[in-house]
Amino acid sequence: MEEIKNMEQVANMASAPALKKSAGKSERKNDSSKEAQVIRGFLESVGMYEADAIRVSIAIADGKTSGDDMPHDDRIAVNRYLNYGLSNNQRSTEMIQGHRVSRSFLLMKRVADYVDKQQAILLGQSLFTIAVCKKDIDEVYNNFDKRPGGNAVSPANSNVNATAKP
Repeated sequence: MEEIKNMEQVANMASAPALKKSAGKSERKNDSSKEAQVIRGFLESVGMYEADAIRVSIAIADGKTSGDDMPHDDRIAVNRYLNYGLSNNQRSTEMIQGHRVSRSFLLMKRVADYVDKQQAILLGQSLFTIAVCKKDIDEVYNNFDKRPGGNAVSPANSNVNATAKP
């Protein structure tokens, strides 16, 4: 009889940890769900091209890449962010550069919560270098009329002097 009681106790002890394990899975599932909600909320709050630009910016701040040696896809992601919002009124290289510098400061503000002071300095230098890159600005300027959309201004119907190109 005592043996049966001992066996029941062993069986109860064996099943008790199983309950704790399943409770742990539930907690992990809740943590994953909360994390997913935070990530989703963040992604819903970012603007056009901003998530990729933030990703690249954090990589720059961490020293994993720089403006000079970053992969081509990352450079494109940053340039898309910097160029987003350019309008037909910003048709000179100076205006394009001003817009890009302004956007780089906005990106710095967005990333500020995720980097320390030293990383922010490194990031600021790299973003400013990319924002004022003559090659990138000239590419935007030369492709401005080729942008998709019905509001693109063509040289034939604009008041922009063709000799104003750099």
